[in-house]
Amino acid sequence: QALRELWARGGLRALFAGGLPTMVGVFPYVGVNFGMYHYYSLQKRASDSHFVPIKTNRWHLWDVFWWATLGNALHQTLAYPLDTCRRRMQVSPVRMSLREAARDIYAKFGLRGFYRGFLPCQLKIGPAVCTGVLTFESMRSFAQRLGWVPPSQ
Repeated sequence: QALRELWARGGLRALFAGGLPTMVGVFPYVGVNFGMYHYYSLQKRASDSHFVPIKTNRWHLWDVFWWATLGNALHQTLAYPLDTCRRRMQVSPVRMSLREAARDIYAKFGLRGFYRGFLPCQLKIGPAVCTGVLTFESMRSFAQRLGWVPPSQ
């Protein structure tokens, strides 16, 4: 039923409403989130010759959690207005551009409108980041054991 309604509302283009802000927001997300994590692990490697990014030592896991969470929180703070515009474009009964969505939000709610729902989004960062970083490190370790990627320096 949802597909029929979307198709009737705008055809194939309606399925991809909000795609532009999503694509624009992905690049800073990956850059900031993994950039801060990589920076942290380089600093730890420089100061600790026995450093392994993820090991059972709770201190390393806690460090990784905080650095990755900080990176993700920074990205969310910077890119959240794009996400708000994307959601507005997706739920609007009429097709609107990114600019129109931003104008609509500003006209109705002012600057604070771009950050509606920000707190719940920030609260989910910790568990999401832990899952992502642990998955990344586990897969990298697996690929290193298979010889697909060189060992970390």
